[in-house]
Amino acid sequence: MIVAAFMAVTLVPMSCIEEPESQVAGKGQNRFRPSVDGGIGLAVFNAEAGTFPLVEIWRDVNSNSALNSGATIEFEVDNSLLTAYNASNPASEKDFVPAPSAAVSTVGSSVTYAAGEFTKAIMVNLDPTKLDLSARNAIGIRLKNPSDGYGISGLTENGEFIAEVIVKNKYAGSYNYTGHIGRYDAVSCELIELGGPVQPGVSVDLATTGANTVSTVLLWATGSTIGGIGTSQTIAIDPATNAVTLTANGASPANWGPIPGQPNKYDPATGEIYVSYKWSSPCAGAEHGFIRHVRVVLKPK
Repeated sequence: MIVAAFMAVTLVPMSCIEEPESQVAGKGQNRFRPSVDGGIGLAVFNAEAGTFPLVEIWRDVNSNSALNSGATIEFEVDNSLLTAYNASNPASEKDFVPAPSAAVSTVGSSVTYAAGEFTKAIMVNLDPTKLDLSARNAIGIRLKNPSDGYGISGLTENGEFIAEVIVKNKYAGSYNYTGHIGRYDAVSCELIELGGPVQPGVSVDLATTGANTVSTVLLWATGSTIGGIGTSQTIAIDPATNAVTLTANGASPANWGPIPGQPNKYDPATGEIYVSYKWSSPCAGAEHGFIRHVRVVLKPK
């Protein structure tokens, strides 16, 4: 879920001290604004059905009088905003697709604030089983018809914004990165810098890219990024066998493949993911026969 920062204010009567008249009360505009950066908010959900906040809408007020009164802002879904965004951004970027209404649907068509409330959320009903987790699902939202005395701000003067919907699969998260990295000299086959046992404290993040796939960036033993195997790597887990396959995204390393006799699997009992892959030039004196390998265990934090 989107986490938005807001400030809770408690009004305490000051019966013994006379407060000076405010010099700013009533200045500026009361307004509603979505808690998104650059017009796009990210809503991250666990893979469970239910009703959850999609995005918070903040209420800015110019006086205690406005704060201590209720207010309402309406909203509507308009997925033409996704089409417009896709058209104005590079073709190489993955396009937004409208989240199916059977998977994500807004609750009601307005947000109501009681006296003293700064923030409320647009709620959605979520059924993650009806989402294509490999797609970039999103909802276009337009704020409209604010209470008298209020304006709207956001991506445009009409308060338009996009809420991207991400459902985490069970493999997503932060993992301790342990094991051995092979970085050998091509001639002598001796282990060289950046190779060896992974240093303590190194970790990686796995991000959902599909129902049973996650992306990550594999690291040298020191924690720096491994070059030559793509900008990222996809870990695919077969849900029937728990077997793991590793794909180099955007690269075709020579001799890329699993290390014979080494584990490539997901352990459902511990949540650990075993990755054992080799690539680059053969070198008989190097462990596993190639000058590059990752033989690691990803352990959930």
